[in-house]
Amino acid sequence: MARPPLALGHHGTITTKREDGRWVARCRVRDLDGVTRRVARWGTSKAAAQRALQDDLRRRHGERVEALRMNSRFRDAAEIWLKKIAEKRADSTLDIYTHWLNKLVLPQLGELRLAECDVANIDAFFSRLERARRTVTHEDGTTSERPHYSANSRRTVRSIVSGILQQAVLHQAIAANPVRELERIESPKGHTPIQPRGLTPEERRRLFAYVDTDPVSVAADLPDLIRFAIGTGLRIGELCAVRWRDVNLEGIAVVNEDDMRLLPVVAVRQNVYPVKGKGLSVHGGKTSMALRIVPLPEFVADRLRLRRHGDEPPHTWRRTYATILDDEMTLTDRAKADLMGQAKFLKDAYVSRGELHPDAAVLLDAAPR
Repeated sequence: MARPPLALGHHGTITTKREDGRWVARCRVRDLDGVTRRVARWGTSKAAAQRALQDDLRRRHGERVEALRMNSRFRDAAEIWLKKIAEKRADSTLDIYTHWLNKLVLPQLGELRLAECDVANIDAFFSRLERARRTVTHEDGTTSERPHYSANSRRTVRSIVSGILQQAVLHQAIAANPVRELERIESPKGHTPIQPRGLTPEERRRLFAYVDTDPVSVAADLPDLIRFAIGTGLRIGELCAVRWRDVNLEGIAVVNEDDMRLLPVVAVRQNVYPVKGKGLSVHGGKTSMALRIVPLPEFVADRLRLRRHGDEPPHTWRRTYATILDDEMTLTDRAKADLMGQAKFLKDAYVSRGELHPDAAVLLDAAPR
């Protein structure tokens, strides 16, 4: 009876012998094209020849040298998936995925065999996450039970589990991805989402007055940072990534029917994100619409001019900017979405976008007063 062929990407027994004063290690390997070949590597010692051959086998087939099988563990597939994420995705995405993988996924699924990762077991895992509760203490001293993991967090975990098991599908360790058979993740019954909140005009005035006189706020550079945030609506990471080269305080020419004026602007080009083990990582925006030009109100431009000449020493700010746009201005939804750097805004998902809206700077100038 003929010898059964090696599995794709696998090699046979490695043998070593001494030839002409040197050691040689040999084996048969079945390449990914299905052809079985003999491979040999030499070294000054038996161990050196074996290491040289093993290194060549790893370079030859990459990850498929350690192909996943039905009895492989879930964490083996997770390791392969995470390497691909590190190669293809931004550091911020890798950081988020690594956090949830180590916190929730691997502690509960890591030791399962891939053959055990069926719909029932994966559904049970997500059911446990949905039922998990935490105790919240309110200002009046009362307590209540709330979901431990939000629907958005569970959706992120679902994307991670799905990506890992898809690697098992690609390696033909399992026939199909069980995550695709799960029910849609929704918020718990009776859950009331937290409404976004922006500062009122009076709260803005009190905030500016406080940070302008508080020594700690002044030392932390908060007066200018908060004004810049409220005056531009940039994300926190976008704020911290702005460089002087991105700011044009002289202004760009804006022409209307009656006259021409110079409008100061800031070019939003990048985002900064803290990555565990690496420090601050700079990358492009969340969407293509995140790369944009935003007009600067005069109260922001004046502060920046003072900083440039050396005369002057987070989410709520962006929501405050959005509140000003929505409640106190006559801009269209499309203009608001462009200024906010969002891919779509309500019904306006298909309208041509990306224009500069100079009227926003004029109207925002009235907001702090």
